[in-house]
Amino acid sequence: MEPGEAFRRDVSRETRARLEIYEALLRCRQRRTNLISAASLPDLWTRHFLDSAQLAPLLADDARGHTVDVGSGAGFPGMVLAILDGARRVSLVEANAKRCAFLREVAHETGTRVAVIEGRLEDAAVQARLAPAGTITARACAPLPELLGLVFPVLESHTYCIFPKGRRYRSELDAARERWDFRAEIVPSRTAAEARILRISDVERRRP
Repeated sequence: MEPGEAFRRDVSRETRARLEIYEALLRCRQRRTNLISAASLPDLWTRHFLDSAQLAPLLADDARGHTVDVGSGAGFPGMVLAILDGARRVSLVEANAKRCAFLREVAHETGTRVAVIEGRLEDAAVQARLAPAGTITARACAPLPELLGLVFPVLESHTYCIFPKGRRYRSELDAARERWDFRAEIVPSRTAAEARILRISDVERRRP
């Protein structure tokens, strides 16, 4: 059985129904808006739903429970994480207006509580809406050295960064350590043998 199909079977009936609504909306809107790679659409449940859901056990477990997803695109991983845990506060940051409209439609049709923030993380007004954040997620957003610079203004002492990465994760870690000091836990991915999930904390600019 494919990992995505196993995931579909294992989630609760309510969660499965909401993800199936999400799937239908995505397949429909993909025809006129480029939301995800067309090549990944046939394997949607593994490449996008399970790939996002596997981050859930790594989220910071704190009373605030606020997850900020940067560059959400079509909602991966942030929307999936919000569907899996309705009690968690999730903010989706996305600069593209059409993708924001899609995210709001998914939230409405699935009954998922999320805040869709249209804008870029570099903007002070966007940053002001995000604190405090227990976890920051970003998927296929930027190489790790640049990604840490992007999220650094909203990091706090308790914040974890959860970044899925492909087979070049080691070289990204090495490049990032030239500019940043941080702790990194490396977790195997359930959806790709060579991929890893980086759980990063205690980020500081590296002193010259």
